[in-house]
Amino acid sequence: MVCGAALVALHRRVHDVGQLEGPAGTTLPDAWVPHITLANAVPPERLADALAVLSTTMPEGQLVAMRRWDSYAKTVTALG
Repeated sequence: MVCGAALVALHRRVHDVGQLEGPAGTTLPDAWVPHITLANAVPPERLADALAVLSTTMPEGQLVAMRRWDSYAKTVTALG
């Protein structure tokens, strides 16, 4: 995925405002890979079904909550 300048700037602002620190280098500005978890723990036998509902068009939406997953500590932190 190629990020536009607006998305890169938004990520940098969220990072700076949230003072996000830690060992996960992939969350740092200029190293972050944008992604959205659409389904968690889809059983392998249902993966084809899950992929079939995706389209090439990004759906419209509204951000209502944000959290940070620390893959080293295995913790989730809600960001306000």
